[in-house]
Amino acid sequence: MKNSHKLIVLDLDDTLIDCSKMALIKTRYLAEKFGYKFDEDRFWELFGKVSFESCITTLFPGIDLERYKTEYEQLKYGEFPYQTLIDVDELLDRLFQSGYDVGIVTNESGEKCSQKLKTAVKREEIRKRLKFVLDIDSLGGKKSDELAIERFRKIIGTDYEEVTFIGDSVSDYIFATRAKIGFVGVLSGVDTKENFMNAGVQGKLFASISEFADSIM
Repeated sequence: MKNSHKLIVLDLDDTLIDCSKMALIKTRYLAEKFGYKFDEDRFWELFGKVSFESCITTLFPGIDLERYKTEYEQLKYGEFPYQTLIDVDELLDRLFQSGYDVGIVTNESGEKCSQKLKTAVKREEIRKRLKFVLDIDSLGGKKSDELAIERFRKIIGTDYEEVTFIGDSVSDYIFATRAKIGFVGVLSGVDTKENFMNAGVQGKLFASISEFADSIM
């Protein structure tokens, strides 16, 4: 059955791209470079639950945080390529063929978003079919910002009978709620089923984006 008036909006990090694993790899690499012992269990206890700065200073007491952040950002993409959590081209093609419109919203900068999108969606003809790709620059702020939510609402307009945002974090759920659209959670990020339920999500939780896709097509 066609769904020509339905829009699916996808998060990028840890929904389509395995950013948590890449953060682990980069942090382990820099721990060795800065002369620190790396504790992977402790990393996962902290990552995504505290700020990046708090995570690093807790893992590596006394570290020069500004130098660390600079080196972290300068790690070459070619040496640390992102991996996708699903064949994104196939996923989008299936959604398009089922009649869905698809857009992407992320808290990344325009430059990083463009880089990650080319990693996730390898075929240019598929990328061109996306209704929009909205990053922190085009939205004028993070997804949690009121201005960003207002701009998002204007962009999607009122023509769709159903709009669903798919994300891996409680903050994604909050964005969807404030934007007055539907939400589906995927458990491919750091937030657990319990985290989502405590935030008020009732049902609509899937192990991965591929499990969700299978449920609607």
